[in-house]
Amino acid sequence: MGLIPNLTVRRSQRLKQEYRAVSDAILKEEIARRKWYHRMDLGNGVVTPGFAWEALWNNTRQVRSTVNYSGKSVLDLGSWDGMWAFEAEMLGAALVVATDCINYWQIPWHHGMNNMILVREAIFSEIIPLWNVPPSKIRERLDNMLYSHPQLEKGFDVVQHLGLLYHLRDPMLSLAQSRSVMKDGGTLLLETAFHRSDDSCSARFNFGSGEFYDDFTTWWAPTLPCLREMLRMSLFDVDESSIVVLPDDGSPVNRVALRAVARGPRNEVGEHYNLEPGTGHGFGEHLIRSLPANDMKAVDAYIEKRYRKAKPE
Repeated sequence: MGLIPNLTVRRSQRLKQEYRAVSDAILKEEIARRKWYHRMDLGNGVVTPGFAWEALWNNTRQVRSTVNYSGKSVLDLGSWDGMWAFEAEMLGAALVVATDCINYWQIPWHHGMNNMILVREAIFSEIIPLWNVPPSKIRERLDNMLYSHPQLEKGFDVVQHLGLLYHLRDPMLSLAQSRSVMKDGGTLLLETAFHRSDDSCSARFNFGSGEFYDDFTTWWAPTLPCLREMLRMSLFDVDESSIVVLPDDGSPVNRVALRAVARGPRNEVGEHYNLEPGTGHGFGEHLIRSLPANDMKAVDAYIEKRYRKAKPE
């Protein structure tokens, strides 16, 4: 299979030729009435007129090409018109949940959910669209599905976090929430903006006097070392061989796609603090419950060293 899976397979299988011609004509008319973000080829010349960002999207597809989707459960975040969700299904995923939270009454030209449902029916897709699922509340919004769906007993196999991180005020919270719904060993497929300025572990804030990039939807641009650390602190191990960066176009902001593996939590002092639900870091109670039993000796030793024996200033 090429980089772009064929979205029209089920249409070809389920529609007789005479019905297909009528269906295509109606679909073309309806597509033309709407505004689109994703460009999807639905066969027979029926294409959603989204942005011509194939170079950017093929970066993600290149990183995705070694991910085995067959029989897997997939969560697609910030789905918009649903391109990445539909492609995951065509790659063989057994369960695909597509989420987003922006609605047309907030941004008049955003009809992502309506567009996704139109394409879902047109291509006989079985993805599950869930709206009003903000990246900061993934676990809360999906808790019932995680509790009840037989394929999600240990969480999702794959989370697609694509073109989203830089749009968020709290990017690390979204990474923690993503990890909270994944099984150990699961795959995070990440695509985001980053700052190409230097090799320091830092993130640039793109507002006010510090604005460096003409895009009011971009809040943060971490450097690549910072992005690695953000993922590491969110219980992910980055697959260094997977990192693909777009060619330099002279902008301070570039784009990167990568894969990371969801690791299990460790029985360490800092990790206990990171996972503790009371700190509000976003992992939830279930991950801290998976830690090995802790006799608190390590915590006591740390407190003794760090605070009780500290010399008065």
